[in-house]
Amino acid sequence: MRLRLVWVVLKSEYLRRVKRRGYLLSALLVPLIIIVGVAIAGFLGASAETVTKPIAVVDQAGALSSAENLPNPNDVQFVAYPDEEAAIAAVNDGTVDAAFVLAPDYATTRKVTAYSAGDLQRGAQDGFRRYMRWNLAAGLPEDLRARASDEMDLVARSLDGTREMSESTWPNVVIPFIAAMLFFITVIGSASDAVRAVVDEKESRTMEILVTSISPNELMGGKILALFAVGMTQMAAWGVAAAVALIVAKMNIPELSHFQMNWSFLILVLAMFLPAYMITAGLLAAAGAATTELREAQQLATFVTLPSMLPAILSFVILTNPNGLASTIMTLFPLTAPLTVSMRWAFTSIPIWQLVASFVILVASAVGSILLAARVFQAGMLRFGQRLSWQEIRQAVQGGSR
Repeated sequence: MRLRLVWVVLKSEYLRRVKRRGYLLSALLVPLIIIVGVAIAGFLGASAETVTKPIAVVDQAGALSSAENLPNPNDVQFVAYPDEEAAIAAVNDGTVDAAFVLAPDYATTRKVTAYSAGDLQRGAQDGFRRYMRWNLAAGLPEDLRARASDEMDLVARSLDGTREMSESTWPNVVIPFIAAMLFFITVIGSASDAVRAVVDEKESRTMEILVTSISPNELMGGKILALFAVGMTQMAAWGVAAAVALIVAKMNIPELSHFQMNWSFLILVLAMFLPAYMITAGLLAAAGAATTELREAQQLATFVTLPSMLPAILSFVILTNPNGLASTIMTLFPLTAPLTVSMRWAFTSIPIWQLVASFVILVASAVGSILLAARVFQAGMLRFGQRLSWQEIRQAVQGGSR
């Protein structure tokens, strides 16, 4: 294989695709939308947490001490009102942000009615819960009252101790999982260009010129590597946008303030998805080489993209039994391995032998898919208006095509 010719094809195909308006929009506009969306969500989340005015409390049950005199562990100021009507009037005229009314039978029903001019702020709700615990613990020593008002930090840990999740660590599971899904969407979207890349060559009838100067392996290798570079360029743009969005989110969303990227997970995702991209691109390029028009090739491409989405379709099976037989099979099958591994990693410890076996199978399948695309392309490159039969494809794979 002449690497110089592979580079020529790679460079030409890459520049042709990254200069398209649609690609520029997806590579630049989508990251901008991500950053703006996260910034807006963070601003709204911060607004929901912030309570700028006092909170009215009406104790019809006599369960609390004086709301004005008893200290509380919040920055929010709580003010006692004599009755429900006065508290509602204070909400309406903007004197207080919200009002909480304890029912007369609160001791048995625990019923509390909340009033607010708009949506009840989460900061007001959380502050009132802490305030109630603080007040109901009146008479206890100071340290016990403080402990009673603290929130519980529940941690769910796997039996082998390798995975855990709590209210403060949930982003370590959710955010990498979302990143893996976005990566997978990019792989499928970019790799589908492989179909068009091959069909365009056949429809433009440039094969007569190409076959005299470049081999099928060199041509398909250059095209698939170019599509790989296009996909990685888009992923890099999205990755920068995600990093900026995460920085903005950590500044405005308290739950993300202590978030640290799980780099081992990120490396695993990249290691799985890079060969998966090559597999998808190679198979779709083979589909384009075996057909005569774009629509027909896209129909064949469904048989490649649909199995790749199987883990998402069967997510309930993976999440409920991440170490089950179905999860293991999808971990070892090349088209389903990347997404399955990402989903399992968030909830269980995957055996090392499965990760190693899955990666080896992915790499071998990636090499095989590129060779398959080259052989099918060679078999059908001069057959204008005629699609390859399954028999001819099989002969091409076995090396019997002339």
